[in-house]
Amino acid sequence: MSIQNYLNERFPGLSLRTGIFNSWSYGIRFELGDPTMNDIDHDLYMNQVYLRAVSVFKHLFPLNDEIYLCAYVLNEDSIKIQKVNFFKKYVKTKELLKKLSFTDDYDSEYDLKYKTFCLKCKVSDVKYLNLIKAICNRDMGIKPIIKHDIFFVNINREVILQIYDDRGCDVIYTTKQGLQGVYKDFNNWILQYDRIEIDEKLS
Repeated sequence: MSIQNYLNERFPGLSLRTGIFNSWSYGIRFELGDPTMNDIDHDLYMNQVYLRAVSVFKHLFPLNDEIYLCAYVLNEDSIKIQKVNFFKKYVKTKELLKKLSFTDDYDSEYDLKYKTFCLKCKVSDVKYLNLIKAICNRDMGIKPIIKHDIFFVNINREVILQIYDDRGCDVIYTTKQGLQGVYKDFNNWILQYDRIEIDEKLS
């Protein structure tokens, strides 16, 4: 099954673009870094960001689960280089790259052409610790770094995770019941700005 067919079946109407929390009925937005801490101790701040991001990921993505690893990439002349470098660096087996697929898409709201690259694999096939760290470093000027929007889609558990940068991440499930575990275990990390909305969705 292709990623688009999967989304059409389990998340109808959803596009893998930043803001999935606002585009789906059942979601949670977590805060990864405490902005006040960044002004006091930058290293401590980033360690907290990494710890929270990895903890949420491990809760949602056990090693044997099947996933789609997807990247939202704006069209550029260097698209082939971007394609190879991103997946080659964070996927353990080069043979898996033969399964990499992409679709050409258009964002009418912002008049942008882009490609969505997706690789179907297992969690254990991905160097996810390095990948998550690179995503969290997106706006911090720290290497390793990834500029693309990355989405983790768990086929088995019907959950999607986007870590957008050091500030936070979005988690959406096909059902309200699916969110209960992560809501309970990481309740203290829920972004306060959206807490009332999230609590109402899950009540």
